[in-house]
Amino acid sequence: MKSNNHQKKMQKVINTLSIISFTAFIAGIGGLGYGYLNKDKIMNTILDKVKGQIPELVKQSMPSMPTTTGLPKL
Repeated sequence: MKSNNHQKKMQKVINTLSIISFTAFIAGIGGLGYGYLNKDKIMNTILDKVKGQIPELVKQSMPSMPTTTGLPKL
């Protein structure tokens, strides 16, 4: 009698884990599908953000211009 009761409890645990695993799998497939179907929009969003940062990055990397020209006096 106890063995049968134990088997039922274990079966419920296994079924619950199976449902959780299946739900996670479907969520992963849904995320991949969304990314694939909207890849152009996602890529354009990222590129727009990068393009917005380029002028500041270039400005920071440029050396300062000299204020005088010519050869130094000896």
